[in-house]
Amino acid sequence: MVLSFILLILALIAWASRATVIWTFVLALLVIVAQTALAAAGENSKWIGGLHALDGMVILLLSLWLAITAGRRRTPAGHAR
Repeated sequence: MVLSFILLILALIAWASRATVIWTFVLALLVIVAQTALAAAGENSKWIGGLHALDGMVILLLSLWLAITAGRRRTPAGHAR
């Protein structure tokens, strides 16, 4: 939870692009708010527990996408691997 908040602050400081800041904010919301709420509500309902797992997969994919786009931004155009 703390790591997603730190990533949001770093994205705001770096201000790489508006999309990066927005998607990092979405990631922080999913981690801090949605995961906590779905985990608590999932104890009483298996369907909400399933949404908790689905939210975890969305968090994983969004984190991966942000990391890949950050790596592409760092690689100069003429030196792509």
